[in-house]
Amino acid sequence: METKDKKYVLGRREFPRLRQHIPVRFGGEESRYQDSLTKDVGEGGVRLMSREFLPVNARLKLEFFLAPASEALTAVGKVVWVQKLPYSYQHDIGIQFVDIPEGDKKRLSHFVDENLVPSERAPHFRQDTYRDEPYTIAL
Repeated sequence: METKDKKYVLGRREFPRLRQHIPVRFGGEESRYQDSLTKDVGEGGVRLMSREFLPVNARLKLEFFLAPASEALTAVGKVVWVQKLPYSYQHDIGIQFVDIPEGDKKRLSHFVDENLVPSERAPHFRQDTYRDEPYTIAL
């Protein structure tokens, strides 16, 4: 298993992701600003839902609110994938951070590390497609 900056490389991800709904405001030059919640967030990017279709490679400005009374964390991201949710007008959007101030990056990394459950910190095993929990097969 490889590590980088003491973080596990899991699948294609360089940084662990925290599955948590965090208020986020985002928009760009070609799209209006909207409020949403994250589905997961990590030091390298975020997954969120959007009412509008956002094209791959679109650049967005994002503001995260990690705590109700805290200062917003800011970042610039690039849309790397989009998936329309079935039976909905919503889109699942994967965004990679391309520019994030060093102080905000540290705040986000600390927030993710503090809120991860132990099983999310360890290497993942192959997962059953019907369950979110890892499993192993004894031979």
